[in-house]
Amino acid sequence: MSLAGLFISREGKERKFFIWNGENESVSASKEDKEQHQSPSPRRRGVWGEVTFAEEKEQHQSPSPRRRGVGGEVTFAEEKEQHQSPSPRRRGVGGEVTFAEEKEQHQSPSPRRRGVGGEVTFAEDTVEVIHEALIREWLTLREWMNANREFRTWQERLKIALGEWKKNNHDAGNLLRGAPLTVAEEWLQKRADEMTQEERDFIQASLKDQNRQKRIRQLAVGGLAGGFLVTLGLAGIAGWGFWRASINEIKSLTQYSDAVLSSNGSKALKTSLQAVIKMRRIPLVDADTRTQVELSLLHTVSNVAVPNTLGGHAKQIRGVSFSFDGKLLATSSDDSTVKLWDTTTGKVINTLDKHKDEVLEVSFSRDGKLLASASRDKTVKLWDATTGKVINTLNGHADWVFSISFSQNGKWLVTGSRDNTVKLWDIATGKEIKTLSGHTGWVYAVSFSPDGNRLATASFDNKVRLWRLDFDYLVQEGCKYIENYLKPNPEDEDALKINRELCRKL
Repeated sequence: MSLAGLFISREGKERKFFIWNGENESVSASKEDKEQHQSPSPRRRGVWGEVTFAEEKEQHQSPSPRRRGVGGEVTFAEEKEQHQSPSPRRRGVGGEVTFAEEKEQHQSPSPRRRGVGGEVTFAEDTVEVIHEALIREWLTLREWMNANREFRTWQERLKIALGEWKKNNHDAGNLLRGAPLTVAEEWLQKRADEMTQEERDFIQASLKDQNRQKRIRQLAVGGLAGGFLVTLGLAGIAGWGFWRASINEIKSLTQYSDAVLSSNGSKALKTSLQAVIKMRRIPLVDADTRTQVELSLLHTVSNVAVPNTLGGHAKQIRGVSFSFDGKLLATSSDDSTVKLWDTTTGKVINTLDKHKDEVLEVSFSRDGKLLASASRDKTVKLWDATTGKVINTLNGHADWVFSISFSQNGKWLVTGSRDNTVKLWDIATGKEIKTLSGHTGWVYAVSFSPDGNRLATASFDNKVRLWRLDFDYLVQEGCKYIENYLKPNPEDEDALKINRELCRKL
């Protein structure tokens, strides 16, 4: 929207102003309390609306000078006394502007000067036009901007649908259906001049196809009088076409819901629920369409109907972990605490505050009985998830501990640290089992595979390492290496002994 300007005048007891924009819309406001014999103020048209200024004139007073605006004429009031010349008054933005002129009874008219869109007449002093109503009418301007934003958002979605239609060689299945078509028809009637010819043609093609589908359904019903076989065939065709059109309409509803969510949450939620109703009314909805409806509803309900924000930490949150039964949620924060939440009520159950520095990660054991937390204080703590008490503190890393992961069987815990190492811990005893080296950068993430036979570690050295924990696999791979090693080193006694006593027996 482009704001061109406004005029304002206050003379006597009438006040009016005018704002014009690039949308052919105008705003005017006035306060009138005129005396019975006061002559009405002249009215002239502005660029897209009306500008009215009051005049207070004596019976024999000559008419006030006029000034031509950008798109029409503006008349300014004059206060004149026969022998008195009041001093000019002026107030800035948000107030009143009054221009007084000193004129004698027989003074000659003011000179004229040509303006942008017509003639401007000046009295002895130059009349100033001040933009001052913008702040008072900001809500109105914002409504204009919101209305235009909704149209532009819809137009972007229309371009996507148009692109799919063209991409599929103008397939009728990609035309607009149902509610999206109704919305498109409304915009076509209101703002067709702001659409491209392709967009208008696309909407018209959709309307024609809608009418064709109606005729097919009418023929299917009317064909009952023409014979059972003919009716059955037409009904089959109409039924297939109706099913396909319904599926496309459901998809269009989910897309439209996502498009308007940020600007109109209520409309987005209603559109998502309309897609649910439509989906339940037709048979054999494919899995992809059903997934789109479910995710659209997830998005809108979570943002509009059921706010899903948990607030409780004093600083930024670093980690989250669900218990395996989904009843508990653990969060870790830079405020050095771990919080346990009831996922049903969204309430905090317990706050664990034994760490001395930021808590970077949390993880539940598979049975949900234990909770592990990793911290910048170089330790890992094991907690009783029910009572919130510390069971053990694992000390061994030389720097921050970034990540933790429980093994599938619940016997081991793996940790990754800024000291570039990975450590394996016995959960029952709290003792370190093994330190795995090889990374040359911080180990930022660790994870056991579901079968517990592999361990993945990720590092700032741009590498991921896969560690095999399957004993038989490790023996076989070790023997393969010995066999290859013996080829250039056939006299190595240690390698020969290993090959003889172990590898050849596999």
